[in-house]
Amino acid sequence: MNVQTTRVGQLTSVGYLILETFFKEVRNQEDSDEYLRELIKVLIQRYGLLYRGEGYKSDVQNFIKKELESSINKIPGLIVSEKALFLYVLDSVALEDAMQDLVLQLTWQVVEKVTNFCVQLSEQDAFDYFTAFENTGYQLFKSEIHHNSMLKDSIKKRKALMGNYKQEVKVDGKIKMQETFPIRLIQVVLTSMSQVALNFKFLIPRAHIFVHSILKQQAILREEIVDLAQLQVNILSNPAASTLLLL
Repeated sequence: MNVQTTRVGQLTSVGYLILETFFKEVRNQEDSDEYLRELIKVLIQRYGLLYRGEGYKSDVQNFIKKELESSINKIPGLIVSEKALFLYVLDSVALEDAMQDLVLQLTWQVVEKVTNFCVQLSEQDAFDYFTAFENTGYQLFKSEIHHNSMLKDSIKKRKALMGNYKQEVKVDGKIKMQETFPIRLIQVVLTSMSQVALNFKFLIPRAHIFVHSILKQQAILREEIVDLAQLQVNILSNPAASTLLLL
């Protein structure tokens, strides 16, 4: 059956427009902040569960990311009031394919608001977010698939030839990665942990431990990951000067 001839298929063609119109009306209400708080919860919970109609899922997910960014910019306090939901995204589903882009965006937004002092986190809030970033980083290295993605090309080719690496395909005679998410995420996690630690100095020792766990693997990891890890060591080793530079 052609999905576009079904009622559901026809509705997907106007779904984005309906969402856009609805949110525009909500933002025009005097008490829009309260509505947005509740709507953001629903959008995040539905992000990975959308109908897979042609173009529909990607369009709606892009809309959700845009609304999440706008809402956090408008109401930075969401980072505190909705901490439990945000931590669920970062902790529980960080490595699920359906949530990858949302995880990257949410991580950046949390750190941006904290480092720019748009929202005042308590030490417990900072501890909780830092732990979520830390857990995500360790999950990446514990997952064989994601860890393989972060290896040097020479190591990946060797593993592929030995039949131990199945996440690559040959394109024009060259091995090309199908998935770059782990590389992007570990870079975001590394930077985010350092930035939070610089604002909450009691977290610096833990940030050092995580970064050094990466440097211990520098012989096999991609150069850009190792270089970023070394940069974070330098930043964390001189927090006073680094804080001034990052202002």
